[in-house]
This record gives sequence, structure tokens and C-alpha cells, in this order.
Amino acid sequence: MYSKEFIINQIKKVNDYWINENPQTGDAGWERGAYMIGNMAAYEMTYDNKYFEYALNWARANGWKLHSLRNKKGTCVNANSLIGGESYLRLMDVFPVEGTDEYMLREMDTLLSDEANDDWWWVDSVYMAFPYLHKLGVKYSDERYFDKAHRLYVNMRYARGLYDSEEHLWYRDERFTPDKEVSKNGKKIFWARGNGWVFAGLARGLDAMSKDCKYYEEYKAVFCHMAERIRSCMRSDGGYTTGLYDPDEFPLSETSGTALFTLGFFIGMRLGLLDETYLETAFKGFEWLNSNALQPNGKIGYVQGVSRGPDMSWEKFSDEEKKLNSNDCAVGTYLLILKELWLKNEGEVKVCEDINSWVDSICEKLDRKLCKYAKNVHGFIPGSTDGSEYIPSYGGVHSWTNGFWPGLMWLMYSGTGNEVYRRAAEHSEEILDKAFEDMEKLDHDVGFMWIPSSGYNYKLTRNKQCEKRLFKAASFLASRYNPDGGYIRAWNGDGTGRYRQLVIIDSMMNLPLLYWAANHTGDEKYKRIAMHHADKIMNHHVRADGSVNHIVRYDEITGSPICAEGGQGFDVLSSWTRGQVWGFYGFTLSYVYTGRQEYLDTAKKIANYFIAAASCEDWFVKSDFRSPTEPLLYDSTASMAAASGLLELACQVGKYEKKMYFDAALKLLKTAESNFADWSDDKAGIMQHGCIWYHGGKPDKIVYGDYYFAEAVTKLRYNNRLF
Repeated sequence: MYSKEFIINQIKKVNDYWINENPQTGDAGWERGAYMIGNMAAYEMTYDNKYFEYALNWARANGWKLHSLRNKKGTCVNANSLIGGESYLRLMDVFPVEGTDEYMLREMDTLLSDEANDDWWWVDSVYMAFPYLHKLGVKYSDERYFDKAHRLYVNMRYARGLYDSEEHLWYRDERFTPDKEVSKNGKKIFWARGNGWVFAGLARGLDAMSKDCKYYEEYKAVFCHMAERIRSCMRSDGGYTTGLYDPDEFPLSETSGTALFTLGFFIGMRLGLLDETYLETAFKGFEWLNSNALQPNGKIGYVQGVSRGPDMSWEKFSDEEKKLNSNDCAVGTYLLILKELWLKNEGEVKVCEDINSWVDSICEKLDRKLCKYAKNVHGFIPGSTDGSEYIPSYGGVHSWTNGFWPGLMWLMYSGTGNEVYRRAAEHSEEILDKAFEDMEKLDHDVGFMWIPSSGYNYKLTRNKQCEKRLFKAASFLASRYNPDGGYIRAWNGDGTGRYRQLVIIDSMMNLPLLYWAANHTGDEKYKRIAMHHADKIMNHHVRADGSVNHIVRYDEITGSPICAEGGQGFDVLSSWTRGQVWGFYGFTLSYVYTGRQEYLDTAKKIANYFIAAASCEDWFVKSDFRSPTEPLLYDSTASMAAASGLLELACQVGKYEKKMYFDAALKLLKTAESNFADWSDDKAGIMQHGCIWYHGGKPDKIVYGDYYFAEAVTKLRYNNRLF
């Protein structure tokens, strides 16, 4: 099995090279469309902003429209024009405020109403259109898409006679049926890439549709027959020649066909259509790609050029020419193979229908409650409430909590598209700008302040002012790094020097700001600082049982730990619950950005302790897990942040661990919503029983409790991370 670290390294090697070599995002045709599906998969595995930005810029450059190529009659879009729509659909899931499906649906209505069903005259159509039509059918619960795809498929298979039911392979188009053309050696011409388009296209379509679809078994049968025959055509080196049945005429293995077959095998096994005996075949194909197609610089070579079948001109190329020949589609397919390896390594957690209904109802309640206050809050950034109205954060403009209200507004904007939320978020960010005017009052919590605010704004709008804010905040955070001690100083202090030695567990949540800066600029110093600091926390804040120290004092010169100190929990040896969350959520994010296994192991260790302790209290999370029975202090902010962090962690662990973290997150959310949520229209704030620290301040509605509640619900609804 390939490790997650290997997969991430391969993604970055291949996709970074491709994007650097192709800065122009290109059209929405079949080549770039086939690549973009893989690029979106790369984003979903790495959350690397440059992949998302590349896809988003591509969609914007093409006006979120399908390619203009029409069918021969000019009545509707050509199959090759549809594949770009797949990435539009995924982008709109992640980024619902901008993409619109209005144009696509108009085009689809034209296609659905076209009485002719003879547009798929070449087998490439299956990959280009088959999965997209089924995804539309599922998304809109409209069986017309399934029926149209089937009619087009039937015409291609039977009326045009492109499927050879004896050989279980496909002719590229009617020009290649045996009565029209055979190879020089008198053999049937089955083009590898053409059959790859069908094999991988059927696999991806079967993955998109329900097993209850009336056509499922028909497609499944053809796919399984193809799999057996394709396996028998593999060369000893693990590759496939462009002409499957005549290796004497077409003797050299080629990338695109090999990649598509390999992808189909992996999907087929994941869906349970193929047994594990195909695993060796799939791995052998993948190894051929890594050993031959993948060049040291990240280029995918040995790709046959645009063609209509096995091409003798390809065979005449020199090895060096073949090595340098690439294409968008091969890159995209390789990235999709990596996604299958990722899923095989990790498994999947699917949100069931009853959870979807609950999430939808919560989103409606959030919108109904928050829209009123988004309109009415002006001149300050809410931090908590006085019981009925929002009040500013206790620390003024420099308060560490000031990113959560604009972050909450951006979450609502991303889900609703309501400009009221956008204006409220931008207004808060303008107020927050004043903190930069007196930076001496800022501390390590600039990540909390600018990731939910300008970070989300930049992700959604690409606002250059937000980019500048993020760089300024990241540079400030990096400036607090003590290279001798190997840590980022927490607070500014009282002038005695004592505060220069303090590090707190909360700091783990600020590190994504540095990872973002490293990814965005290519300057690895930001990442090195973040990892040095994370290592310090991992080694000295995390206790053997999975609980954490809130504050640790370090020697400024040697970096050696001096002692743990009491913080916001009951005492120095207690277990402040929100600190536990900052620990496992922060280490999860560090793992996402670095792929370092020790960070994931640390996140699991802390999370497992948290889950065990919370389950003993029936998922009512106290302010401190190790505190007296009286007074009984709950902390809904810890509970909600934990839910969001556990959902993130569930996306990173192995498939047999996912359910534990996912279920724990749901229990935390539902327990808090049922018992602590205030949905009344006349009182600001939602989550009651937020507790800032154990020994001070009354339980209250605190804005970051509401923020993490909304963040967790957003993850359940859209399955994405905004920053």
C-alpha cells in the first residue's frame, strides 16, 4: 500500500509541474476538462490553494460555460463539451456563491429534448459525458439524464456496432470495425486509449449512479467483461500498446491507455465490481506509469498525441520524442489514480440521509437567526453577548477573537450567497485593519484573527487586500519565532522577560497561517518555523495519556522546557477542554499541510483522550475534564470546536477509524444543539454555556462557539475546508 506521504508527494510533483508549465488555464474542451477533474481531486486530497485557484480561474475564464463545440447537426453540445461541466459541479459544491448551473441546465435541456440519440459516434464520448450526465441526474433527482445517457449508449453500442461482444472491447468508431479496417497483420483494431475512455468512463459513471438505477446491471456486466479482457492484454512490463491486439505492429507501451485502464481497475475494486485479484494488475500498471511515464521533473510523458486510433506516426517517434510528449488528459488521469490510492488507503465516510436532513434544518435556523444581526451590527466586532445583544470583544480591536464574527459571516455567505453576510464580513475586516496600526499589541493569535476573516474572504473572492493582510499577519507571526528556543512566543508580557518564555497549546491553531504563506510564496521558511514550533508542542505539551498542558515555560537559549504553568483550566495538572481541542485540531491541520505522520498520530492521541472523557459525560463537555463536581461548568465553545476538528480528523485517518471520529463529532453537535442552542429571534447569539476560562467570567454566548458550530455544519454540508 502506498502511504499518504507518498501520494501527496506525487500529487505535488506532477500537478505543480503541470500548472507551472501551463499558466494559462485554457478552454473547457475535452483535454483541459479531463485534466481539471484530476486537479480537483488533487485539491481535495491536499487542500493546496493553488490547485483550487487554478480551477477557479479556469471556470471564471470560461464564464462557467460548457465548451462551444456542437454535435454534427448543431442542435446541442458535443459530448466532448460536457466533461468540463464535471469540474464546474464540484467547484460549485465547494464555492457555491459564484458558480451558477443556469447556463449548464439550459444546455442540458436542449440535449435532453433532442429526439436524436446518435451523437455518440465515437467511444471517447463515454468518458467525456457518461459520468457527468449521471452526476446531474443524481444531483437534481432527474431520471431524464439516466435515460438520455442510456439511449446514447445503446445507439453507440448496437446501432453503430462499436462494441464487440465476443472480444468485449470497443472499436473507436465505425471506421475501425473489421469490415472497414484491420491492422497490417489482419487483426482487429482495438485502440488502447479508446477502450480506456470506455472502461474508466463506465467505472466513473457507475461510481456516480445508485445501484438501484435500472441500467446499473447492464453497465456493470460490460465493465466486468472488459476488465477481464483488458487484464489479458497487459504487457509484461505493466503497460499497454496503442493497438491492443497487434503488439507486433504497435510494439511500445503508451501512457494514456495504461493510465485509464489502471484507473478503471482501482475504481472497479473500490465499488466491489472487481475482486482483489485485480490488485496486482492495477499496481503493475501504476508502477509502469511511475517508472516510465513520470519524469524526474514531474512531467508525464510517453503520451500518444491527439488521435483517432493506433497511430503509426507515434511508433516512428524517437524514444526521446515520446518521452517528452504529454497531454492534459494523461495528467488528470494520473491524479485520479492517486485519489483512488488515497481512498483505498483511507476509506470514505458518507453522510447518511437523516444527517443531511438535520444539517439542512440547522442551516435554515442559522440563516434565520443570523441574517437579522448581520444587518444590524455596525461599528464593532461582536465577541459575546450581554444576554440579549452582541457586545464587542473584551480586548478591543486587538482581541484574538475578532476573526470569528467575520468568519461566521463568510460561512453564511458561502452557503447562502446573501450579500448581507458579505457586507457584514467586510465591514468587520475594515475594523480589524486598525489592529495593524498598533502591531505591538498583537500576539501569536494573529492566525485566529485573520484566517477566518481575510483567509476565507481571499478564498472566496481573491481580494488582493485580503492577500496583503494575510502576508502581513504571517510575517508578523514568523517574527515572533525564537530560533534558539525553537518556538513561537505566545504573549507580549509585562517587560520582565517572563512572557518571552511562554508557549500555549492554542498556538497550534495559528500555524496554518504560516503553511499558507509557504504554499503561496514558495518560501519554505514559513513552513520550517511552523514545524519547529509544532515539534516543540508535540514533545513537551502533550502528556503520555493524551491530555495536554495549556502553558509551558521554555529556556530562551536552549529551548529546554522549564515547567508547565496553570492556564485557563482548573489547575496546572488539569485538562482544560478547549486546550485539548486546540491540540488535536491543530495537529490535524499540521498533518494536512505537511503529511508528517507524527502529527497525525499526536492528533489521534489527544482526540482519543477527549472522546473518552466526553463520552463519560454523555457528550456534555465541561470546561475542564479534571475539575470538581461543583461548580459544574460546561463549555459549548470547546464542544463545537471539537466537533469541527473531529470531522477534519475523520478525513485523514484510516477507513476503520473514521467512523469513531465522525460519530463523536455528530454526538457533540446534536447534544449541544438540543440543549444549549438558543434559536429565539430576540436574543443575539446561539450557543449558550460558553466558558472563557474556569476561574473567571460567567458562562455566556461566545461568538467562537457559534463560529465553530457553523464551521462543522458547513463541513457536513459541503465536505470542504475554506482555508
